[in-house]
Amino acid sequence: MTRYYATALLLMALPSFASADAMPAAAPAAQPYAAASQVDLMQILAPPPGAEETRKEIATLLKIQKARTKEEAAACVYRFADVLGDKFTAENTPKTNMLFQCIIATIHVPLEKAQKYWTRKRPPLVDPDIKPAGTIPTTAAYPSGHGTAGPLMGTVLADLLPAWAEKLHARGALFAYHRIQAGVHYPSDIQAGALSAAAIFQALSQDPEFKSDFAAAQAELASAFSKAPMDSEKDEYKGSKSSDEKSEY
Repeated sequence: MTRYYATALLLMALPSFASADAMPAAAPAAQPYAAASQVDLMQILAPPPGAEETRKEIATLLKIQKARTKEEAAACVYRFADVLGDKFTAENTPKTNMLFQCIIATIHVPLEKAQKYWTRKRPPLVDPDIKPAGTIPTTAAYPSGHGTAGPLMGTVLADLLPAWAEKLHARGALFAYHRIQAGVHYPSDIQAGALSAAAIFQALSQDPEFKSDFAAAQAELASAFSKAPMDSEKDEYKGSKSSDEKSEY
């Protein structure tokens, strides 16, 4: 399986992360996986840091902002647009696409509840010296949606494509880190997102409907991409330096 395909799947799995001012939304036909959507993050996560710790995080963000290049700022705004490939599309792998649409729908439910519960303000709204790369999301900061979606998508994809697990986990982490680099999340938001991803994944792994959809996607991928990759496609994936996601989480 090629690195291009693995990254294209991440793009395919997150179609609505390109919206400018809304939380990611799944396709109309996609429904949340029942058990996982009921994960109560307020019972799992500690409250967001208080004022003193937030000031320390602001200082960290200002250091990152000072070192941020124009290329890195661009990478914080635009999603995985650099590696598409001709055959790696939602149309070619509809079962896989629907699996991730349902995962998006699942993530949305507990994240929205938690963000509305804690209502943590985004960094630029706390300190005007923080200059975000892109627009300031209107949703609350804690826990991070990107910090949840990146690791969760990377984990599911790693299970689907185990030969590329290390690269997929790394890409999921980069997906989340870009939100710190963009100045729209605190490091603690991303850390909470990683814990959220783990909790949601554990619930998904016990969900019969998810297991059925996962098996169907796995069979679809094995059938659609059974040929060995070309040598030019075996390069190590090091993450995008020119494009990433545009989103509201």
